[in-house]
Amino acid sequence: MRALLLCLALFSSLATARDLSEGFVEIRPGVRLHVEHYLAKNGQPTLFLLNGLTYDTGNWTELVKSLKALNPDLGIVLYDMQGQGKTLLETRDPRIDLPIETQVQDLRDLRKALNIQGRTFV
Repeated sequence: MRALLLCLALFSSLATARDLSEGFVEIRPGVRLHVEHYLAKNGQPTLFLLNGLTYDTGNWTELVKSLKALNPDLGIVLYDMQGQGKTLLETRDPRIDLPIETQVQDLRDLRKALNIQGRTFV
């Protein structure tokens, strides 16, 4: 019985890992963002979670676990915006002035770069 439970737990974690793409995505020339993307399945929407001022993708771990437990087919995109988290570590460009228009364009470009079709929520 323990072996069966261990196998099921292992299979579950492997299935989750395959559904997750993580790394840097170039959204337009010269602009790359660190992204964690859980693919939407079976016609489910994709939810973009936006970081607050000093947050990064790691701050969403518990919420993502809860959301995936409620709906394993839900698509989720976490990303470190310009000046945040792993994106900041790669660029070393702590821009203080990042207008909302640029942030909106980044979100649009990221959605396009990830080829996300269907309903999305922010």
